Amino acid sequence: MAKPTTIKDALRIWEEKNGKDPITVTDIGLQFQFPPIEKMDSTLNTLVNCRKLSLSSNMIEKITGINQLKNLRILSLARNNLKSINGIVSNESELYSMQHIL
Repeated sequence: MAKPTTIKDALRIWEEKNGKDPITVTDIGLQFQFPPIEKMDSTLNTLVNCRKLSLSSNMIEKITGINQLKNLRILSLARNNLKSINGIVSNESELYSMQHIL
């Protein structure tokens, strides 16, 4: 079986496909990765300008790595393997929409 896609690899693929630096954009879609992403990690914290982050249709079980995303407003995690929804909102967060979380 193929090794899961990491967030770092998914961002590299996204950058190659879109021709933009993911650190500078506000809308990033990492959905439908093959092989699927299984773990969110601190690499996501590099997306300081991200307002909408789509990670749908992967195999993510745990939400992590988004505590530094102060601009994040929309988080899409539909069709994953989430066991809980802990780790989404911190005191400083202003997350407006959590789309289809479970």
